[in-house]
Amino acid sequence: MKASVIITTYNRPEYLQRTIEGYLSQSCLPDEIVIADDGSTEETATMIKKMQKNSNIKIFHIWHEDIGFRAAHIRNRAMASASGEYLIISDDDSIPSSTLVEDHLKYAEKGYFLQGHRVLLDLRASESFSFGDISPLKLTGLFIRGQASNITNALRLPTPIRYLLYSPFFSCMCKTMFPFLKPAPMVII
Repeated sequence: MKASVIITTYNRPEYLQRTIEGYLSQSCLPDEIVIADDGSTEETATMIKKMQKNSNIKIFHIWHEDIGFRAAHIRNRAMASASGEYLIISDDDSIPSSTLVEDHLKYAEKGYFLQGHRVLLDLRASESFSFGDISPLKLTGLFIRGQASNITNALRLPTPIRYLLYSPFFSCMCKTMFPFLKPAPMVII
């Protein structure tokens, strides 16, 4: 099945670059990446052109003028221009795990929508985090320092253990033990 990745962005080329690098390093590459640009400046376009030159897969840049927040409109245009039968929709600050595309294609089923979960990083961790940093050891270190939450979302655990971790009891226990964790701008899916 042909897969297209749609990445919505607005004036955050440094985050977008790391997210594109994550999709270019997948265990199963997408067939194309379509950037849905909600009116970013030339800096974003320049970075995308550089990525296009160095990529093994097609990267398309769909842009419209910045006349206010219209992310849904540009995302719809990007989806309409995508050639894939299966669309994976992401934001510019969501670095994918190395198996995200493979997992989506493995579980894809006609008539169904899949949604992933993410690990939230605080601003300090987000500024330097990249695709190569996605590991249980690195995420655990960030969690211990109070710079990451939802780290269980990054673990590939057997189904019974996942049910336990997402139980109301475990969730309540974590919030009690680690109340200092707060959502942040960078996410990993």
